[in-house]
Amino acid sequence: ATASNGTGTVTYQWQESTNNTSWTDISGQTGTSLNVSTAVASVKYYRVVVTASGSGCGSANSSSSTVTVVAKPTVTVDIPSTTVCVGGTVTLTATASNGTGTVTYQWQESTNNTSWTDIAGQTTTTLNVSTATAGIKYYRVIVTASGSGCGSANSSSSTITVVAKPTVSVDIPSTTVCIGGTVTLTATASNGTGTVTYQWQESANNTSWTDIAGQTGTSLNVSTAVASVKYYRVVVTASGSGCGSANSSSSTVTVVAKPTVTVDIPSTTVCIGGTVTLTATASNGTGTVTYQWQESTNNTNWT
Repeated sequence: ATASNGTGTVTYQWQESTNNTSWTDISGQTGTSLNVSTAVASVKYYRVVVTASGSGCGSANSSSSTVTVVAKPTVTVDIPSTTVCVGGTVTLTATASNGTGTVTYQWQESTNNTSWTDIAGQTTTTLNVSTATAGIKYYRVIVTASGSGCGSANSSSSTITVVAKPTVSVDIPSTTVCIGGTVTLTATASNGTGTVTYQWQESANNTSWTDIAGQTGTSLNVSTAVASVKYYRVVVTASGSGCGSANSSSSTVTVVAKPTVTVDIPSTTVCIGGTVTLTATASNGTGTVTYQWQESTNNTNWT
């Protein structure tokens, strides 16, 4: 308070109000200055009554001073934790509240969620996280309000896990079966994040590929109804940011006709002690070929 005019002894009495209308003396506050209490958030009004003891002087009230005390600044980050593939997009956004004065931001990163390093140049409300390499990093933002007593506040940390893009392999690279045989191809996917989907494809030339309708599981029962050579692969897609799709290597499935066999002498007649040698010629089929000769006295029952 700065008093002027009047005469005699000058005294001061500070007062406070919650509505700028009803005033209460502040006990013991009779000096020229008042250190306002800012222990709790509030809006209060202050004035000083100055009294001069000289004849006719009386008292005068100052105009009121409004003191608004706000909570210290706080800050939150919108994405606490997320997993993306290498090259994916992660944007963290800070939302600051409370405090007063100029608000500034500084983003930080950590490899252990304990020791933090400022990220050079990252002083806005958003951070585009680097996802160039696989790994786990932690991010937070420090917000500082320049108002008296405000200081700084740290957000909670956001865990960003960057994983490799998806890969997929098929368990049977090549196989040959007879018509009607069984071939089941099974896909094994790794890496990536999010929802993983599968689409099996076939090709007649190992170059041009066509989706096989309805074949979206981890395994494929290959059709072996006709003799052919076909190629099969699976496309795996992970829905996580930056993950995309990966093709397996191709599996060659050769379907051949069932085995047939002929004997070089279908019928012959010899005398007792004569020589007859029958020779079998097998064709088609696949795998190990075995032979078992049989005889019959009536061409019906064979031993």
